[in-house]
Amino acid sequence: MSHYAEARRGHEQIVQRWREEQQPLKPDSYLYLLNKGKIHRSSCRRPPRPAPPQFPEDLHAFGVLLEGHGGDLEQVLNFVAGQATGGARKIGSSEVVAMLARDGVAAVKSRLCGACKPRLPDLDPATPEGRPACWAWVMPSHDAMAAAGVAPATVGPYVLPYQRAAYAELKRWHEGRCAVCGQGHTVGKLVRDHDHASGLIRGLLCSSCNTAEGRADSLLFDNYRRRPPSVILGIEVLYLPAGFKPGTHHLGVPAR
Repeated sequence: MSHYAEARRGHEQIVQRWREEQQPLKPDSYLYLLNKGKIHRSSCRRPPRPAPPQFPEDLHAFGVLLEGHGGDLEQVLNFVAGQATGGARKIGSSEVVAMLARDGVAAVKSRLCGACKPRLPDLDPATPEGRPACWAWVMPSHDAMAAAGVAPATVGPYVLPYQRAAYAELKRWHEGRCAVCGQGHTVGKLVRDHDHASGLIRGLLCSSCNTAEGRADSLLFDNYRRRPPSVILGIEVLYLPAGFKPGTHHLGVPAR
């Protein structure tokens, strides 16, 4: 399988990063263990001790895993990186705060070990973990955008003709990055997130953040919805679903 060798190399890098992250951690700096989605105190004996993420045992198992993730190797590696089949993973307070900010307090509380009952850190509304990645991006220069040669005609058919230049600028500013987590993705992997009330596009998100945005009642996504890329740039572009043909009426907007 063409992806297998590449996946092996990716797994080796994941394990190396895991070891580098684990080595400097001392009991007073990692207060928690994360195992199969459950959060424990570092002293809890319920989960086995930390072990590096495991790779599928053979080519067939890898093929099943790849198929289960829609053939997306990046998703497979992200899944493998999140697994610790041989034991728990050490995490510090900052990572728990990031979980609280992203997933919401209620969701994180539901993952606490019922035996050791770890105490959650306080979630300061000003915590950096609650800020979407796009808040830290450098504001673009409109002259630089024009000089970059972004052709409005290349943005796709599902944007009204008179809004294509604005959408091209929005797309260019993202540079393939998710507006919430900041991770880089190919353009086809980013989803146009929109406000269901107004029908306006807010920004481009990875599939993971787009799914979480619709479910999470959390500081991170509250902040994203309050000040998404479209608001930062002062851009208004309607979200038009697949099948829309310019020249027809949609979302109460007359053809122009």
